[in-house]
Amino acid sequence: MNMLLEYIGQSYITLILLAGLIVILLANRRTKIEGVNLVWVMIGLIFLLTLCSYAENWCYENNKPVWIRYVKSSIFYSVNPLLILLELYLIAPIRHKLLMSLPYAVNTIIAVIDLTATNLIYGYTEDNIFLPGKLHILPALVICFYILLLTEYSIPGLQNGAMSTNGELLGILWEGAPEKTDFLRQLVKDMRDSFESAGISGIVVKRHGSMGLNTEQYRVEGNPEQLNDEFQWL
Repeated sequence: MNMLLEYIGQSYITLILLAGLIVILLANRRTKIEGVNLVWVMIGLIFLLTLCSYAENWCYENNKPVWIRYVKSSIFYSVNPLLILLELYLIAPIRHKLLMSLPYAVNTIIAVIDLTATNLIYGYTEDNIFLPGKLHILPALVICFYILLLTEYSIPGLQNGAMSTNGELLGILWEGAPEKTDFLRQLVKDMRDSFESAGISGIVVKRHGSMGLNTEQYRVEGNPEQLNDEFQWL
């Protein structure tokens, strides 16, 4: 019981944020939102990281066997880059996901190998003293690589104007009716096909679970308020 209270006391801010996110997901569970499964996985991974953080202090303060810290570090150095990679999968239209995961795979393999005390990324003395390995910077490099890719995919979307998630579009057009999800996808596809058949490409900016319009590719003429009346058939 004391361990549980210590864990909650150490991680309560993160746990409160995770609980709030879980409540939001459960409240909207009937709405089909692309990528929600990845969000659940990320919640689980963040929870796992809080356990690793507690285990680090627990082992050091109570002089626990060093192998526990090896397992903790293997999980820690494997999960952190994975969180950024999953976020990249959420927002970026990545076709070759296996290729994109290669840096993460290399990092994880080395982190697991270090369980045998090879001290490539991390290591510990018998006194539970942390020893950085020759490749200790590798996890940080992998994380920075994925963050740069996130920036590359995110900035064009911000420049093109507001991006809307599929759930937001369903809420605007059909008051959030989940049965209209397939219809929305077909509308987006038809719109992109129509522009491309007219020789116009790049006007629809699509990310995983969200979309927007490239404002540099078009201009609205006439009275925009009349658009609502013209598209009542939707």
